[in-house]
Amino acid sequence: MLLGMLVYSPTDAPSLSPSLSPLLSPPFQATGLRFGTTMQLILGVVVAIIVAFEASWQLSMVVVSLMPFVAIAGFFQLRLQTGRAGKNKERFESTGQISTESIENIRTVQAFGLEKRRIDTYYANLRSPVK
Repeated sequence: MLLGMLVYSPTDAPSLSPSLSPLLSPPFQATGLRFGTTMQLILGVVVAIIVAFEASWQLSMVVVSLMPFVAIAGFFQLRLQTGRAGKNKERFESTGQISTESIENIRTVQAFGLEKRRIDTYYANLRSPVK
């Protein structure tokens, strides 16, 4: 996949750098939000079971019976925290492409007086993932 991205022609350069950024994200996901939330959920369950067994076997039965609800809540928490990332990736790629094209073709942009238009387009693409 990486080799296919490196054979772009020079005219595709504005879309190259935003397209390469998703390739760099998997190593960071191992130490990111998803990993932290998953570890918090697992350690919370383990600690709850240990404390429940130390207190009494009745309490441990209650805690074990509630584990499916804890797992479902953890799934929804992860889904909400990481769900928007895929949707926003395309918008951030287009924002990166706009900025790269504008910088590479600064003379043309300035000659036609398109600075304000390019800035407005850039900010519009930046604001849409936030909404």
